[in-house]
Amino acid sequence: MSETARRAPDTQAAREALYRALRLLNDRENPLALAEARKAAQEAAEAVPYPWQAPHCAEYRRNAKNDACRSRTCTRCAAVRAGDRIPVSDR
Repeated sequence: MSETARRAPDTQAAREALYRALRLLNDRENPLALAEARKAAQEAAEAVPYPWQAPHCAEYRRNAKNDACRSRTCTRCAAVRAGDRIPVSDR
């Protein structure tokens, strides 16, 4: 497995939500399809990993005294959980 693939948080949930949103946008027989598509798109946006660090990552780690935050979309902490060393800039 490549370093990039190992470090990146899992994007499967985001992809599934996007596919679901696309299917719903094409469903002209379901009167609730647009609302369901909007909800699926929002779920996808929430599941897409941050390019590096989630917005409140540093604050959470400082307050909780942990090496990694709880966000499943924080790429910085996914790398730490995967076994990478803590970045020097974060020490």
